[in-house]
This record gives sequence, C-alpha cells and structure tokens, in this order.
Amino acid sequence: MLACLGALPLACAAQARRDYASRGIGAKAMPCKGTRTGRMMRQGAEQRGLQRLSAVQWGSDPATSVLTSERSLLINKEVVLFLFQLDMDSQLQRALTYEHFDMAQDVRARRQQVDAALKELSQVKGPGCGARVASCSDQMEYAPQIVTVKAQMQEAAAAERYDDAAALRDRLRKLEAAAAEAAAQYLCPVEEPRFTLGEMVVHTTKGYRGVVCGWDLACCEGTEWQQAAGVSELANGADQVFYHLLVDSRDWPLDGDSPPVAYVAEECLTPGSAADFTSDQPLVDGSFEHPYSYLLFLGADGQGNMVPARQLRDKYCVGRRDVYAPGESRWEEQEEEDGGSSGSDGNNGGGGGSGPEGSDGAPPPAGGAGRRKIPGIDMSSLD
Repeated sequence: MLACLGALPLACAAQARRDYASRGIGAKAMPCKGTRTGRMMRQGAEQRGLQRLSAVQWGSDPATSVLTSERSLLINKEVVLFLFQLDMDSQLQRALTYEHFDMAQDVRARRQQVDAALKELSQVKGPGCGARVASCSDQMEYAPQIVTVKAQMQEAAAAERYDDAAALRDRLRKLEAAAAEAAAQYLCPVEEPRFTLGEMVVHTTKGYRGVVCGWDLACCEGTEWQQAAGVSELANGADQVFYHLLVDSRDWPLDGDSPPVAYVAEECLTPGSAADFTSDQPLVDGSFEHPYSYLLFLGADGQGNMVPARQLRDKYCVGRRDVYAPGESRWEEQEEEDGGSSGSDGNNGGGGGSGPEGSDGAPPPAGGAGRRKIPGIDMSSLD
C-alpha cells in the first residue's frame, strides 16, 4: 500500500497504518506480511495507537486534554482513506493514459480494498454517517429495477399475459418495500448542515480555528468518546450535525505525527473570517495550516473560505460555489461612462445607454457599453 501513496504525505501513510491496526477497521486494505516481523509491527502499532488515544483523552495536562477532547481518530481515518482514494484515482488515470494495463489492474484492485474499508467504516458509524443525500445511495440502487419492472408489467398487461403481470406486480412490491427500508435507516431528526465544505469556523468555547471537510447527520462516535468530549452536556446532544474539522495546526498541540482532526457538534461552532485566522490574506497564502488542506482544497475564494476539490464535493453531493472578492470577478461588467445602470428610459439599443442587459433580459448589443470582458482576451474580435 505504501507504494501507492504517491504524493500523499508520509505522515498520512504512517497515521493510516497505525489507525488500521489500533481500531481494526479496514485491516484488509493495508495488510502486513504474514511473518513474525509483520506480527510484531501490528502489535507495536496497536500499542502506540492505544497509548496515543489515552494521551489525548486522559492526558497528564488537564488543559490540553480538555482542549483536544474532540480529536477523533475515527474521523481522521475516514479522511485518510479518502486521500488514498484520490491518490489511487490519479495513479489509475496515469496508468491508463500510458497504457500500463497491468499496473492499472493492480491499482484498481487496491482501490477496491480501500472502498471496502470505507464501506465497513460507514457501517461502524451507523445511519447518521455522511450527508443526507449521499447516504441514500442504497435506496437509489433500487430505482432502475423499479422502473424496469413497471415497464415489464405494463407490457404484460397490454399483451394480456396476466400471470406474468401478477408475478411482476409481486416483484415490484418487494422492490418498493426494500427501497423504503433502505431509505428509513437514513432518516435523521436534524436539519441540513449550517456550514458548508471549506467554510472557516471557530469553536465557540475553546476558540480553536478550523475548516469544514465533511459532516455526519448525527454523532457517529462511540460511547467512550462521547463521554470524553462531553456530548451529553450539549443542548442538542448527539442528535445534531457533527462536522469533520481540520483544526489549524497552531491551535492544537502535536500528538505525535497525527494531524489535528476534530469531530465537533454544530452548536459549538460559529462562522469564522480571515481576521480570526490572524491574517487579512486568503487562506491559500498561509493563514491556515494543516497537512491535509492542500489535498482536499484547491485554494481560497473571495471570502477566504477554502474551495473543496470536486471529489470532496461529490462525496457530500455539494454543488460548486464560486465566490470572488469585490472587483476581482472573472466576469467584470464594463461601467457606464454616464453612470447609468438600467436603461429605464427605454433607450436600450444602438448607442448602448443601458446596463449589461436590456430591460427584456437580452444580451447587450455587440460593440455597445456593458459588454462583458474576460481579462487577457481581446473581446473586440467578437464584433
């Protein structure tokens, strides 16, 4: 597996191997050789993982323990597995591009192992795992079958093959019941997430800063973790959105080589800003520090929030959202010389005494004022 990491940080690889061993989830995805050395490696990794977990939750420094009580090895593992997926997808595309089909087959097999580990982890987390739309994939798998059976039933009835139609009807009822059962397990009594992917947030009581990289519709951690994090003391308890948070590395003390990843209830977070991150510059310029950030995000938007990668948006079924700083939009409207804005006097043609569009919503005439321009491109060539 280490050979497939490519550009992933070595810290991610080391963390993932220890987490696999310490919690046992998805162990098949990163096997050690069945030798005495392999067994010793697994035992040592498990001991280090348990020691690290104890240090985080019951550390000798009470202040540090309280500050980092929301650190989650479970969520860190989910993020690392997702990073493995991204890296393997890149390797697979590269192998197919250069027609290295044996390599592509090997990468595809390892990707399936990681997929299986993620599926196992989602089962461990339970019904609240992931976004509401993304979690309904099991229900969506029944939709093509239901449509096909309905069409077959109509054809059988039209041809007066009533026995076949009756059998298809029974099959349709079973499929609809299975789809309803699959949908029911994802029903959570919470609203949609308040914060979106890449949004800067600040912990309301502990003050540490972070960026959202995912969420669950309910707390999916175990009872022991919830007790250590004080989930029962929250106003909404475990029945609220819990966010996967990349914590600014400067706000949490280092825990070995484990990157700071937190699991935080929605009521404990407030929107952040560039000022909260001690810099007026966008996050991409260094005001946010985390080793996973450059893998999950493409940079910063005009408000300073991080722009999630397409694969991360697909995972949570989130649409693309482009936000530009004032005056820096890719599409800049050419301002009127006379300061006019709408052309409400009806003179919308010829001389172009209107805004970017006429009163009927039509595009501005060629050569007129208000024509959109793209920086670096001579738009007069389009006249």
